[in-house]
Amino acid sequence: MDNNFEEKVKSIDNIYAGFWIRLASLLLDVVFFLPVPYIFIFINSFGKNVYFYTLLPHIIFGLWYNVYLVKKYGGTPGKLVVGIKIFKLNTEPVNWREAILRYSVSFGLAIFGSIVMIIAILKIDETHFDSLLWWKTYYYMESLSPILFKVHFYTYYIWIFSELIVLLTNKKKRGIQDYIAKTVIVKTKYIDIFKKGVNKTDNENIESKIEIHQEKNAPTGLYILSGFSFIPAIGVIFGVISIIISFFNFRRFRIIFILGLSGIIFSIVIYSTLFYFGMVQRGGVYDNLRVELSRTLLNNISRELVNYKCRYGKYPDKLEDILKDNAPVIIYDPISNNMRHVNNSLKFYYKAEKDTFILFSVGVDRKPFTKDDIYPGESKFNKSKK
Repeated sequence: MDNNFEEKVKSIDNIYAGFWIRLASLLLDVVFFLPVPYIFIFINSFGKNVYFYTLLPHIIFGLWYNVYLVKKYGGTPGKLVVGIKIFKLNTEPVNWREAILRYSVSFGLAIFGSIVMIIAILKIDETHFDSLLWWKTYYYMESLSPILFKVHFYTYYIWIFSELIVLLTNKKKRGIQDYIAKTVIVKTKYIDIFKKGVNKTDNENIESKIEIHQEKNAPTGLYILSGFSFIPAIGVIFGVISIIISFFNFRRFRIIFILGLSGIIFSIVIYSTLFYFGMVQRGGVYDNLRVELSRTLLNNISRELVNYKCRYGKYPDKLEDILKDNAPVIIYDPISNNMRHVNNSLKFYYKAEKDTFILFSVGVDRKPFTKDDIYPGESKFNKSKK
């Protein structure tokens, strides 16, 4: 390969938008987009039913920002500001099909987020909701469905950063959504070179050389991504992403597929084992661990009960009341609950009195005031009694 040919390869490599410029465009889009959710949160604070009227406009705004603007101008405002645009692989501007496909995963996550929000809305206590400042309403709703909110949050950001990781692993610096829509992002100053090429024949030869080189092995970045699938629980998301990527070129990425699938199986095995010892098996060292866990949870609840009294002048009537202030506690007893009582889970025993409270675990026998009851550890915040 002569020097002129090498220079052409280098030129083709440089015209594509890389990691840092795309990260900058992403951060700018976050800045441009950020006021919108807070405007909706403010509007929603006027009553829980308002949420049902703002969910659809929120989704429509996302479609306008990420589909219409991409089709109309070739990119979101963040991309246009940093000087990059989206094109089809054949150098033509993107149409509705490409714009929709690029946004399809993010749109799916937006729909999932809306479903999570609706589930939380249905659990709202209107009296408590109306008493909150507008910027606290979202956190209150999050406390009503904390697991779903966290799944949506982490899934969304894993998707964003997986996009950035994948673009590091291929010559044209394409992200997952580029593979889905068959698009590529080009620096605006190189658009003419991208469209015309130095020479059509030479350009095809260069692309062929690049493809042949890439066919040998999967990029290092994909091995790192699939390796993350072995992180318990959250690694399942990386495993799924790795499997999806492998379908684009299974012969080349079959190791990525195997690693992603192995990571998912690893999480299943780990959590199945923990589930068995935590929820089914009784006797042995794990009983002692459950006792210590219960005592720790009781200590945390005791502190929150005292905090509650400082705020409201009395102890709550029931344990659930401390959750309304987003208290980071678990009120269910790990000692008295297992698979035999899956439909009858017990909370910690609690009773409020004038200047004190009774709080303890009823133990394995699930009966209060017996020998196996477990009380909070020594704490200056605790005034529990038997």
